[in-house]
Amino acid sequence: MRKNPYDSLKIQISNISDLAEMGSRFSKAVSVDHLLSLILKQAMNAMDAEVCIIWLKDKAGNLIPHISFGLSSHIIQSVKLRLGVGLVKCIMKKDHPTNIYELSRDKRVPLKRLVRKEGLVSLLAEPLVVEDERIGVLMICTRSKRRFTVTDLKVFEAVAKQSALAIADIGLYDRMDRKVRQKVEEISMLFTMSRSITSSINSSVLLETILEKTRTLMKAKVCTLNLIDKSRSKLELAAGVGLGAAENKDFRVFEGELAKKVVKSGMPLIINEIATYTKNIPAFLKRKKIHSIAFVPLFSNRRHSGVLAAYMQDVRFFEKAEVELFGMVASLCSMAVDNAAMIDKVRKDYFNSIKTLAEIIDANDTYTRGHCDKVMKYSIEICKRLNLDQRDMNSIKTASMLHDIGKIGVDLSVIRKEGKLNDEDWAKIRRHPEIGARIVRQVGFLSDIVPIIKHHHSKFSGGGYPDPNRRGERIPIGARIIAVADAYDAMTSDRPYRKAMSHEEAVSELKRCSGTQFDPKVVDAFTLRKI
Repeated sequence: MRKNPYDSLKIQISNISDLAEMGSRFSKAVSVDHLLSLILKQAMNAMDAEVCIIWLKDKAGNLIPHISFGLSSHIIQSVKLRLGVGLVKCIMKKDHPTNIYELSRDKRVPLKRLVRKEGLVSLLAEPLVVEDERIGVLMICTRSKRRFTVTDLKVFEAVAKQSALAIADIGLYDRMDRKVRQKVEEISMLFTMSRSITSSINSSVLLETILEKTRTLMKAKVCTLNLIDKSRSKLELAAGVGLGAAENKDFRVFEGELAKKVVKSGMPLIINEIATYTKNIPAFLKRKKIHSIAFVPLFSNRRHSGVLAAYMQDVRFFEKAEVELFGMVASLCSMAVDNAAMIDKVRKDYFNSIKTLAEIIDANDTYTRGHCDKVMKYSIEICKRLNLDQRDMNSIKTASMLHDIGKIGVDLSVIRKEGKLNDEDWAKIRRHPEIGARIVRQVGFLSDIVPIIKHHHSKFSGGGYPDPNRRGERIPIGARIIAVADAYDAMTSDRPYRKAMSHEEAVSELKRCSGTQFDPKVVDAFTLRKI
């Protein structure tokens, strides 16, 4: 069964993390075999494969298995593959991975005996290339049918390129010179940035994180990111590191014209020495002792989307590779912006769906119509007064909208009963927190609100339902907050058997039950002033 997009995203995060770790480990390798072992283990983890082999050319021009993992037999040790024959010829000619979905059906596949004995089913292989010379093959195999995704292929290509670089520049001579170390650090930094893109849900924090790493990578004093607004009429500063608060306005004036040129041309703009570019050097550049500046464009869906800029304190004459590296960082920024937009849309669609579901719940009882909206409003205000973080607030906001979803499983005749509820009715009503928790538990991305929904009728001193033994801080803070908001709205709303209480009467009742039914600090926060 293929994984859903969210699972694929998680796998991508893991893959990128593995590659970043691989980059950092290259610098610690002390021998050829140790280095290749690291590569194979990381490749297997990144690709979720059972078998991995690195084949290298010998002096006679054959491919021999230099090192392998995941094979139970020793047949591989005596094998040689001829370069110009069958599948090997096909693999070595290509500049991209070769994927065999079912090895047993491909007549070109050598080593049929090994394939059968090891139960190998699918294969992915790519030549290891160094300066146009094909020095070997990186190969992984699975023991179940596997159609590798585009993400899998990109990760595998990255592993192959890193492997070839390592074998050529490090493994053959057991050394790593300064230039290779620098390259590994750059690649490791890029992968770390990539991991940040898919592991952060706060776009502003994410962009600042990427810019901070960019500043380190480019050895810059200041880094800024400008994005084109929704009307596509102007550039706006989305994030900046190394700026003082008072200098942002100065940056808008200076960067504005230069950024427009970059967007218009779609090409990088490199200023090696600011003094030779303009006589009117802005005061903030002098204060920061800036001499060189680099601008690169951002693209989203093949359209210009912004400009990334780095300000250096030295006179910098950029090599082509440095400009390309900066361009790669710009691509990562574009990915971050696109991901943020996608997440924002998913959040809005998701919340609208939640709101619709809550309205359906309210519609079952004309007396509680709008109840979930009001409980949400009160709960969010309490969260703010308690200084809860945004993640907790988001969870509590969703839980407050869905806190009564379990009433879907309660007989409508009880929900709509106009008289007072008897003991049997109450027994049915008290089942709704557990029913609600079971319903929400089925939706993977709502797992964090399950305890809140289950325990929003727990009492602070114990004796609530569904678990009378749960009390105090063992009750989730979200449940304690919703309990107060829920009770206040119930007391201040008309019921068939009684009129609504006034705000003052409801507050008095909350205070009377503070410490027994309700958390005192939540009651204090709620009653601080009228909401």
